[in-house]
Amino acid sequence: MKKICYIVIGILLVLALSPLPIIVSASPQTSAPQAGGTIRAHTVAFTHHAEGQDHFGAYFSGKEGYWQHYRGFGGDAITAPFSGGIANWGWWGTFYHVLAVPKTFLYLYPPAWTGNNYEATFIVIW
Repeated sequence: MKKICYIVIGILLVLALSPLPIIVSASPQTSAPQAGGTIRAHTVAFTHHAEGQDHFGAYFSGKEGYWQHYRGFGGDAITAPFSGGIANWGWWGTFYHVLAVPKTFLYLYPPAWTGNNYEATFIVIW
């Protein structure tokens, strides 16, 4: 049992210390706008640096996102311990098209880096 604990701790340390993918800028697609609907994010990446902290988000191709959900393993429930859960996470960017994702969620749950795991409804989609 002690050996298993050491293995789990080792894996968590490797995940926490491994380099993370960083995209400096991810802008929405420029195709013609369409009526709103529900879509998945296309990537999860660095958004900005403020107050000594890096911030990350799930990027969508839409304007004014709301009613966000995590569609990866565990669903919305797995996000509950992180900043009150996905329903309470804020939107960022000029068009409110970037869902702010807590850094601790990304570090402790690697599937959270997959953009397709995030879904939201938008007033306009492009």
